[in-house]
Amino acid sequence: MRYTLCVVMRKLLILSLIGASVAANAFSIDLVSVGTFVPGTNYTTSESVVFENAPGTLASLSVTGLVNSPGPGQFLTGTAVWNGGPDSLTVSFVSTPASSGSAFTASYSGTWAYVGGTGQYSGLSGAGSWSVVFNAANNNYSNHSFSGELNAVPEPASLALVGMAGLGYLSRRRRK
Repeated sequence: MRYTLCVVMRKLLILSLIGASVAANAFSIDLVSVGTFVPGTNYTTSESVVFENAPGTLASLSVTGLVNSPGPGQFLTGTAVWNGGPDSLTVSFVSTPASSGSAFTASYSGTWAYVGGTGQYSGLSGAGSWSVVFNAANNNYSNHSFSGELNAVPEPASLALVGMAGLGYLSRRRRK
């Protein structure tokens, strides 16, 4: 009986560790979209994804942002949402100040952080970098590029299973 329990506990520990490591794998994401923006202190964009290196299909991007101080030296903050079928990805972003340009003819870059998602993008964590080009003189053209890493967050049940198997294995070893 003791031998069987020990073997079962070892197998549970190994399987749960394998499951946790598979669930925690990271994947890269690269998205480029082009479209138009609506100028103003608060700005919005509506863009189509033209390049995608990510799971699923994210066909469109909508951005709601805030230009914090128009003109050179301004920075942007906001939320970006990609949609495509059952999948969606939502991130928050902030830019470094633009070194030149006007309120809506300028280039920015900054960082983003995972906020939420659906389908293949639910239950993740992650962050990365982004850049955007606004050109009000060219029919309010906009172009966003996002890249970074997304990681699966192990579910609590998997972590509990790992912990229970490990405790059982350690207590079994101490009794010997």
